[in-house]
Amino acid sequence: MDEDTEQYVTLRPMRHDRFSVLIPLFNFAANTVEYAGDTLRTYTIMLAQHSAQKEFDRRFERMLK
Repeated sequence: MDEDTEQYVTLRPMRHDRFSVLIPLFNFAANTVEYAGDTLRTYTIMLAQHSAQKEFDRRFERMLK
């Protein structure tokens, strides 16, 4: 009962099938889309802040006239 048993994992080369090629491709595509989405979200926030600042500047200029 107190015997130690060792298990060995043997690796053997396998041929590529369509899934072994498609999974990394889909992963790359998902990462690219996620990066593009994050970039667009950042640009949208920047554009909204810029628009709010321009509107504030217009109102400020009108108050000074």
